[in-house]
Amino acid sequence: MTAPSAAGGADDAGAPNKTKPLRVLRNAVLQIILLGLAVHLIVPQITSLEHSLAVLRAMNRMLVGLAVAAQIASYVGTGDMVRSLAAVAGKKVGVARGVAVTLAASSVGTVGAGALGYAAATFHWLARDIGDEAAGLTAALTPLLNNAVVLGVAVLGVALRLARFGATPEQAGMLEVTLGMLVVAVAAVALVARRPLSLADALDRLAGRVAAARGRVRPPHRIRSLAAPIVENARRLRRGGWRRPMLGAALNIGFDMLTLWLLFAASGHAVSPDVLCVGYGLPILVGKVGLLPGGIGVVEASMTAIYAGLGVPAGVVVVVVLGYRLLSFWLPLAIGFPMIGVVERAGDA
Repeated sequence: MTAPSAAGGADDAGAPNKTKPLRVLRNAVLQIILLGLAVHLIVPQITSLEHSLAVLRAMNRMLVGLAVAAQIASYVGTGDMVRSLAAVAGKKVGVARGVAVTLAASSVGTVGAGALGYAAATFHWLARDIGDEAAGLTAALTPLLNNAVVLGVAVLGVALRLARFGATPEQAGMLEVTLGMLVVAVAAVALVARRPLSLADALDRLAGRVAAARGRVRPPHRIRSLAAPIVENARRLRRGGWRRPMLGAALNIGFDMLTLWLLFAASGHAVSPDVLCVGYGLPILVGKVGLLPGGIGVVEASMTAIYAGLGVPAGVVVVVVLGYRLLSFWLPLAIGFPMIGVVERAGDA
């Protein structure tokens, strides 16, 4: 794989960097702390290990098979979203190519730079097929649309829960956190949408100062030149082009949630829509903003704690959550690494 790299990186190959070991150590310590907290939260739920094993043995195999099919369908939804976003820019990408790039880029993002690594890898591979303009739009909006749907699911779940049972202090706290995330997300999108090229100019100036401080010469207006065509495509999205990409995002998240629900049903404990939405949306959001790649440990711990707190038996929760993460994270990650070579060869063909 040819990983995207920052311009001028070769100039620093032999330069001493005294702060790098400290930065690496600091990040490692933070990740260890977060992982320790995750383990602290999930281990108490595994006290009923015997119950969990009984649940695992009794799971309905047909429903487990349907859960696998639903997870595959969720990635087809992502492939359709990639195809639809490329079409907004007047380019063509097949759904299969979109799925392959998504799997490969997700693996890259898991082991390096998170969302930024995912976006960079997506751009790198799609630019060969559809050019920088369409690739930039697709790489930027694919995770944004997915996150918007997840946030909507979390808000819907909390609202349904409150409508059914009223607000306990814990649920009121979850609502406040979710609504706070929604306000911040909407404000950020509104700010960027209001004057996107002004933001690009500000980023160009900041990048220029950083380059100057490191003794480099950076071409002016580089970010603006990349942002201008993306802004034009964003105008097309606002004129109605957003509907099909948003449908792809909804299919991706909807089938991912169906995977989780089918696993609950297979265990003999199908959950209601409000319980499903709350237990799915909030942990996924927390996992996206955490430092650990793919929300490892954090998603499992928070999802387990929420479902157990909503009355799902602990043995069922452990089996279902770990099974869901196996299907939605670990298996796609294992497939994604060899897929890197596939998308590289397809791009070179």
